[in-house]
Amino acid sequence: MRDGEHDFDPRAQLRAVGLRITAPRLAVLDAVTAQPHSDADSVAALVRQQLGSVSTQAVYDVLKACVERRIAATHRAGGFTRTVRDENW
Repeated sequence: MRDGEHDFDPRAQLRAVGLRITAPRLAVLDAVTAQPHSDADSVAALVRQQLGSVSTQAVYDVLKACVERRIAATHRAGGFTRTVRDENW
């Protein structure tokens, strides 16, 4: 477990930024937590392992929403990771 990871509650993070809690959103956040810096296709593969079926477009949409609300981030080298959002943002 990485530093601070035990404090990460994806449901609370989604609620804090006004996003509904859905299985694809939770699975995407799980994927970027488990394998930071993964590209969107790798995230989609991890989400499919967890949920069985989800479109690549749905994964891109979730990633975009999470990045826009700063609970995930993109990296210059490519890939996504989650960010820790605290009460002071």
